[in-house]
Amino acid sequence: MAAGNLPQNAQPEPWERQEGESAQAFQGFAAYRDMGAERSLAKVAQKLGKSKALMERWSVRWQWVMRADLWDDEMDRLSR
Repeated sequence: MAAGNLPQNAQPEPWERQEGESAQAFQGFAAYRDMGAERSLAKVAQKLGKSKALMERWSVRWQWVMRADLWDDEMDRLSR
């Protein structure tokens, strides 16, 4: 569910699009999230045809590493 579709006062899960996160920034995060152990900002930049510097800015601004770690934890939890 997108951040704009949540009930009032509800927060999106960390691996979902965050309040104020652009569609492009979320697309970058989703690509990063879904790379699993092979994650890298350089690979996301190449995949999306964007600069690595932009991916670095988005990653810091939107906490990609923390969110991806939480995604991995959730996938592990669901698989058990």
